[in-house]
Amino acid sequence: MDNVVKVSLQEKLKYIRRLLTLARTAQAYADRPQVIGYARKTVRLEKKWLRRASLPLTEADANELSELTDEFEELLARLKEATGKVDRYKRAQEYLDNFCAKMVANVEQISLALNPPPSPAEPEPSQAEKFFTEGKEALRKVGDTIESGAQKLGNFVSQGVEKLKNAMTKDDNSK
Repeated sequence: MDNVVKVSLQEKLKYIRRLLTLARTAQAYADRPQVIGYARKTVRLEKKWLRRASLPLTEADANELSELTDEFEELLARLKEATGKVDRYKRAQEYLDNFCAKMVANVEQISLALNPPPSPAEPEPSQAEKFFTEGKEALRKVGDTIESGAQKLGNFVSQGVEKLKNAMTKDDNSK
């Protein structure tokens, strides 16, 4: 993935997560007009920030974020107007729920684009295969250690036998 695109996606993800947090807050406190008013002010500030910021966003990403912000601002306006009217309030609440679901899907999509799953051509070994491979390696190392130890013991015994033979030969010659 191109580095510019990756940075753009990361910035887009940060912005969408901020909007999603704000949307969930509005969702939780939808029955309180004062909270919705604060959310609308915050969205307006986010919108100004998006226009003025020199983010490393591609033009398409910047336009998409602007559209999402406009849509969210419109939803909050509907919700604020509908707080006293039950039917309109329920509809506005449904729109807000759908918007949150759309934002969550957007976050998941961007996260997958930034961190793609491993390719199926290279399957991850199972736990049993890993355990078997590790056990096999450990047994090989133990076998090498035992073989090395046996070789050292054999050499030591051979040297001891040679020393005994030499000592016995010297004793026989001295008599």
